[in-house]
Amino acid sequence: MCHEGKESVDSRIVLKCWIDENLSEDVVPRVSLNKAGLSESKIEFSLYAPNNKQAIVFFPDKYAIGQEKVNEINNLVVAEKIHALYVTQILDANTNGQYPESFMRIQDVQGYVVMIDSADGDYSRARIKVVTFYKNIDGFYQAFAVSEDNISKYSLINNELKHGNKKVTDEKTALMAILRKNDEDYHERRAKEEKERAERIEAQRKQNQIDHQQFLAEQKRIQEEKKLAYEAKEAAKKAEAERIEAQFLKDFENDFDVNDHIIRDAKGNRWLKCVYCGKKGKDGEFVSYGGSYYGMAGGRCKECDKKPEIQAIERGASASKSSSQYTVHQIPKDICPECGGRLTERKGPYGTFIGCKNYPDCRYNRKHW
Repeated sequence: MCHEGKESVDSRIVLKCWIDENLSEDVVPRVSLNKAGLSESKIEFSLYAPNNKQAIVFFPDKYAIGQEKVNEINNLVVAEKIHALYVTQILDANTNGQYPESFMRIQDVQGYVVMIDSADGDYSRARIKVVTFYKNIDGFYQAFAVSEDNISKYSLINNELKHGNKKVTDEKTALMAILRKNDEDYHERRAKEEKERAERIEAQRKQNQIDHQQFLAEQKRIQEEKKLAYEAKEAAKKAEAERIEAQFLKDFENDFDVNDHIIRDAKGNRWLKCVYCGKKGKDGEFVSYGGSYYGMAGGRCKECDKKPEIQAIERGASASKSSSQYTVHQIPKDICPECGGRLTERKGPYGTFIGCKNYPDCRYNRKHW
C-alpha cells in the first residue's frame, strides 16, 4: 500500500477473490518469475495458479504498463504456455483521437484491455469493464466498451475470459463488426453527399455558364442595337451634312445671288459675300453683315472696311437710314433684322425678351418690341 496506494491494493484483493472462485487450486499472490524458476527476471505475476498455468498481471496505472515488461512476460507466456490475463485499474480511456500507446501494449497481446473497479475492496460491488481501442477509417483512435458488468458475471473457463455465457473475444468480434459497418455506412454517406455536392456544383457551374452566355448574348444584342442606332444617326448626320454641303456648293455656284437665307457649310460655318469687292469668306473675315442693308448672305469684309471710299459710302448709307424715307421702308418689328426669321417673345433666366425663332442658328435678340 505504501508503494501503490489503497485503490491498487483493493484491486489486487478483489482479483484474488475472483480468481479463487474461478479456479480449483490455491492461487499464489506476487510470484517473482526468478523465484518460481520461470525466468531470471524479477518481474512478478500478480497472481499465479501453477497447476492451471493461469496468471494475472495487474498494472496499477497506465504508466506501469511498460513495453519491456509486457514483452518479457509475453515471451515467457509463449515459451511456457502460460495463460496470462492483463488487468489494470479503471482509468480514463479518452484518447482524443491519438494512439493510446500504454493501453495498446496490452491490447496487442490479448486483443482487449480489462479494467477493474474495486469498489473500495467490496467484492460484491466490484466491476469489470472490457475496453477495445479502435482506429476508424479516418485514422482516429477511440475507446469502446466491449462489455461492463459486476465482476461475478465474468469467469475464467479453460483459460478463456467469459462474460456470462459469451466469450469476451466473441463480444469484441461482434462489436468490431458493428464499428466497421458504422464506418463503412458513414463513409458511404459521406461519399454520396460529396457526389451529390459535386453534382450540384457542376450543375450550378453549367447554369452559371448558360447564364453567362445568355448575358453575353444580351450584351451583344444591346451593342448591336447601339451600333445600328449610332450608324443610323451617323448616316443621318452625314446625309444632313451632304445636304448642307450641296446647298452650300449650289449657293457658291449661284454666286450668292439668292440673298434671302443664311449660308452655312457642312461644318456650321457661316459664309458671306462682300457687297463691295465680291469676296466670299467666313463670317470671321467680315466686319459687318446681315440685316436689311446687306441681306442674309451679304456683308462688308475687313479689307473693304479699311478703304476710305467704302467708309464714305457707309456713312452715306447710315445717314439714309435715319431719314424719313428709310423709316417708311424699315423692316417690320416681328421680322428678324439679321436672318429674316420671325421674332417672338421668349422667357429667359433674366426675364422676358424678344428673340428669333431660328435660334440657335440666329442669336438676334432685344429687350422690347
